[in-house]
Amino acid sequence: MPDLQLYWQAEALYKKLPKKFDLSSWAVLGELDNEGRTPLALAVQAGHHRVASVLLERKAMIDPVDKEGNTVLMLAASSPSRNALMIVELLLSLNADVQASNFEKLRAVDVAKAPKVRQLLRMQMDRLEVGQKLKSSQSLPALKD
Repeated sequence: MPDLQLYWQAEALYKKLPKKFDLSSWAVLGELDNEGRTPLALAVQAGHHRVASVLLERKAMIDPVDKEGNTVLMLAASSPSRNALMIVELLLSLNADVQASNFEKLRAVDVAKAPKVRQLLRMQMDRLEVGQKLKSSQSLPALKD
């Protein structure tokens, strides 16, 4: 139930924000709670897609880590929220680091709760691996930087 409580807290905060609230200030976007989570991390963990989108539009950092080494993508993947897949898709579209691992050596794909989220993350990792192999290939020099 803590995740649901976190969701309702984020929802209540979102509703209290003035319509023209300026979230572009780094002080707001970079605030940390006791667990080292940013506002984006809290919104993602709560499954609050709208708040996460607004924070990302305002240039919230996409790959900060909390006190356990978890990235925002890992928090999204491990969320039991119905919105987890949408949030993971959003983060991947903004180039969140799918290969990052936390202090327990777990990646987002390893902590993903929903099968569709796990499948999406696995596909993204496979794409990156193929891209890296193509770039390092001797037979395809035109693909190198």
